[in-house]
Amino acid sequence: DPPWTPRPGMWSHLAAFLEALRTRHFSEATLASHHSHLGRFFTWCDERHLVEATDVTQPVVEQYQRWLFYYRKTSGRPLSVTFQNSMLRSVKVYFRWLTRQHLALFNPAAEILFLVMILLIIFSMMLKRMSYLPQTQEWFPYG
Repeated sequence: DPPWTPRPGMWSHLAAFLEALRTRHFSEATLASHHSHLGRFFTWCDERHLVEATDVTQPVVEQYQRWLFYYRKTSGRPLSVTFQNSMLRSVKVYFRWLTRQHLALFNPAAEILFLVMILLIIFSMMLKRMSYLPQTQEWFPYG
């Protein structure tokens, strides 16, 4: 008997996923990052009784994205946008791999927008609105 019991569901594919990345020459740092991020995601899923890949849908991934956004470290500070995106990217890559291995029917994270993309979309919308403002001399009164 092994001293540990294999974990069911999504956990059971983690080693094969990391090995697939290793054979594609991903760095050990990237593998460690994916391992850590997916461990956090799987734990979050376990707490919500989402064990199998088929239990995870796009709304579930969106809920996880919101959870990351509202999560606060012990210091009270939020997770950085870069770190949130990195965690979501791991989920997206994992489910892409599951889909390509025919272990999942679809990638529930395929349509997830990363926070930087969302901010760029909002910024471009603001710029479009500003282009409709009248251009007057008063805009730059000291000019």
